[in-house]
Amino acid sequence: MKGNTIITFTIIFFLGLVFLSSIIFISYNYYKKYQNSLRDQAANQLSYKIISEITDMYFIGSKISNKPLNDSMIILEKKIKLPEKIAGETYYIEGISSTGLWNNIKINDTYDEKIFANKIGIIFANKNYYFDLPNMQINLAGKVKAGEIKISYVRYRYGNEIKNIIFFGENDVIIDIEKLE
Repeated sequence: MKGNTIITFTIIFFLGLVFLSSIIFISYNYYKKYQNSLRDQAANQLSYKIISEITDMYFIGSKISNKPLNDSMIILEKKIKLPEKIAGETYYIEGISSTGLWNNIKINDTYDEKIFANKIGIIFANKNYYFDLPNMQINLAGKVKAGEIKISYVRYRYGNEIKNIIFFGENDVIIDIEKLE
């Protein structure tokens, strides 16, 4: 009789352990899906906010006719408050600009079409989101951590041309490449 009790207890213990493990596994999967969904939605909302701010700055800044006397001048500046973390994860924002340089690079006779437009990148540790900007004749540059970020509309002189750029964060140097041979 004592052997049956030990075997019954062992079977019930292992069945309980399997049941508890499956509950924990299902809960963890639900949590991860919820966290990914929250991150996706927040990235979309952040991109919409940033793109609308950039678009507003572009339309206002492009109407201003001031020209830089020396190398560059700040036309507009704006600070935006963004959440420090999304779904418990830190992230940063970067501006990716497509100059004519990328259009001339061939890799195995194919082109990577992802880099042909100006993009806003919202970069997490394990996932990156890229959002296209509307068609604007302006470059983007900079990489900033979340929180209160500064966006600057800068007009600069490149040779005999006057060009515009939108910076994220604090930038002292403007790099512009026209042609690579």
